[in-house]
Amino acid sequence: MHPLAAELACMKKLDEENWVRLYHAALLDLQYATMLGRIGEARAEMVARVKKLQNTPGLHPDERRVIVDDALNSLRLLEQEEARWQEQSSAARIFSSAA
Repeated sequence: MHPLAAELACMKKLDEENWVRLYHAALLDLQYATMLGRIGEARAEMVARVKKLQNTPGLHPDERRVIVDDALNSLRLLEQEEARWQEQSSAARIFSSAA
């Protein structure tokens, strides 16, 4: 099998995983009130999936790599950006109310 075909097959299988659906929902959520909850849900599902993969014969190294190296890091960055935005918003509200 051509390496690209193998990678595409792996990606298609990943789309069927619940953690992928939750991860996409977290990335696409633009509402602060729900975004952090979606990030937490996605992270919990990813951690559960990694634990399940550890006990599965014929380990799934590609899926584990996608979760650990890519998806969890993306969620962490999203959380950091959201925290930075919240700090700036709070500072702007304090500044505007003091003026």
